[in-house]
Amino acid sequence: MVLSGNLKGEWVSVWGTYSFAQDGKNLSFPFQYTARVTDGKIDTDRVYYDRLYIFQTLGYKVTPPEKEKK
Repeated sequence: MVLSGNLKGEWVSVWGTYSFAQDGKNLSFPFQYTARVTDGKIDTDRVYYDRLYIFQTLGYKVTPPEKEKK
């Protein structure tokens, strides 16, 4: 497959586990990092991880927005 447009170029990906402590709680979660390299430098990148898991583990209550009344 030949990539074109914004996807053209050399890409690298890394999977890992990020850990940190906040408010007395230790969290660990997987992440995925993808970057495009041009002339030996990263020119664009993205990080993917589960934000909902982090919010819930820290004790935040996540609620959907209210439905608009008609």
